[in-house]
Amino acid sequence: MAIITTGNNFDATDAVTSTKLNNIANAATFVAGAVDGTSLELKIDGKLGVKDAGITLSKVNANAIGTSQLVNNAVTTGKILNGAVTTDKILNEAVTTVKIDDSAVTTAKIKDAGVTAAKLATDALELVRNLAYPVGSVYMNATVATNPATLLGFGTWVAFSTGRILIGAGQGTDAQPTPETVTFTASSTGGEYNHTLTEDEIPVHSHVQQKFTRGYNVDYGSGWGIRPIADVGGSGTSYRTNNSGGGLVHNNLQPYLVVYMWTRTA
Repeated sequence: MAIITTGNNFDATDAVTSTKLNNIANAATFVAGAVDGTSLELKIDGKLGVKDAGITLSKVNANAIGTSQLVNNAVTTGKILNGAVTTDKILNEAVTTVKIDDSAVTTAKIKDAGVTAAKLATDALELVRNLAYPVGSVYMNATVATNPATLLGFGTWVAFSTGRILIGAGQGTDAQPTPETVTFTASSTGGEYNHTLTEDEIPVHSHVQQKFTRGYNVDYGSGWGIRPIADVGGSGTSYRTNNSGGGLVHNNLQPYLVVYMWTRTA
């Protein structure tokens, strides 16, 4: 680099000219090591420049760089080395949602097991919990009967839909020859475990009867045969068969698998 030589400084009566100013700039020297070619370099236009990786922690005083000293977009991912930012270098509450652009944090930028409950602020953890299980959510477990408030560590949960299956709210249409559409309202209940058929629910049917002739030795109404009413001194043409069936209820349950269910109420 150039050395300042005699004649490059101004006398009290000298005029300031561009030539003399350029001479001083071109002849300027720096403290030994200030411009070492590794971290700083002298540009062609006379300006100092910082080379890639020229600024290290050892060359920056504590608190020398604050947010007020950085212009917007001055720090980009291309200017930060991998592993340069660690949790011990970030002040509490230094990173907030307003300081992070949408889509700035992706799974590719988070190490496996990098996010734990201990590393999340209370409000952030509550946000995650509410996103996963908002009030009104249903939690199911096939083998563990523990209340989710204990199991998950948050919320108020109560046992839900004991002895009942869940059906999606809205309209459903079955696949019968004559399809039926039913509207199911949220939180409504219905159905039964057992059912006794009513007369209207019994399929239309008939019974075959054998025609008897006069002289057949059967007493009408004896419980073991039939005979024309006219043959026993009555009138009309009605016949009667023996009773059949027990009139008991029948099982109305679909195939099922029992699990523990809870709903979050708060």
